[in-house]
Amino acid sequence: MKRAWIPACCALSVFLAGSAAMGRPLPVSASETETAMVFPNGFGAEETEDQKKNTDSEETSFTGVSDPFSGGGETVSGLGMSRADTMEVFGIEEYIFSPVKKNAWLLEDTVLKADPYDEAEDVMELKKLDEVKIRGVNSCPYWEVRAGRTKGYVRSSALTTTAALIKEMTEDRSVLQEQLAMKTRAENEAREITRKELTDEKKAELWRKSLASQTRSYYWDGPVLSKSAGAVYGPNGKETYYNLNMNGVIATMRQMGYYGEYWVRNDGCKMLGDYIMCAANLGVHPRGSLVECSLGTCIVCDTGGFAAHDPNQLDIATTW
Repeated sequence: MKRAWIPACCALSVFLAGSAAMGRPLPVSASETETAMVFPNGFGAEETEDQKKNTDSEETSFTGVSDPFSGGGETVSGLGMSRADTMEVFGIEEYIFSPVKKNAWLLEDTVLKADPYDEAEDVMELKKLDEVKIRGVNSCPYWEVRAGRTKGYVRSSALTTTAALIKEMTEDRSVLQEQLAMKTRAENEAREITRKELTDEKKAELWRKSLASQTRSYYWDGPVLSKSAGAVYGPNGKETYYNLNMNGVIATMRQMGYYGEYWVRNDGCKMLGDYIMCAANLGVHPRGSLVECSLGTCIVCDTGGFAAHDPNQLDIATTW
């Protein structure tokens, strides 16, 4: 059996009438007065648990709806409406789209937006020439699209539905990429060649410095020829020195294909490339032969009268 709820004003009237009829004063305390005024449900009695639940449900039924002018995300309201749906209901133009189904491609790198305006959250990056599906259009800057399975909004100016244009752009990009690849390869090859040349040049410079400062053979620990010594016996026999103009000797060596640089070592030895120039018995040491002397490795470039007396003697070209 359901309880009958009596409004507070009716209950109070009945109570006062009964008390007056019985000729008794009304015993009302301060606390009773305060209690009698508290009726949360407005009907003169405390709410049941079911009523409280119903009241809570009514008060919170729209808490999920975003303020359409706040710029919030795509939340879902108590009515199951997305932000875009809510905006459409409120008549906000950016969210009102004419439905279409068209393939389109991007003319530039861009981003997929969560809502159709510049300040909206970025959902994902899209690359130039990527394909998307247009699902809604209007007169506003952003159109509704799907990129794969993701729904969002892209500026209409970044879209084209002309497949031929995309094909042309793709071919142009392919040609450009090939040209860039060729340029990169050429630059890398040039860089490697330059590095090798620099390395070889550096090695040659260090080697030349080493040769310039040499004063004796690395393979001989005996006496070393000098101006003061005049003559010594080195690793291949007697050694002497001479100082003559070498132009004719050098010309002869050039004719034979020896193109090393002519220069003078720090200790006065005349050099052809990496070797000390010397004269020898050409029957024992032909021109171009390499032979070790006390000062280092020699190249035979000349001969002299001494060769008849001592076929093993070497005459070293110096500035002494």
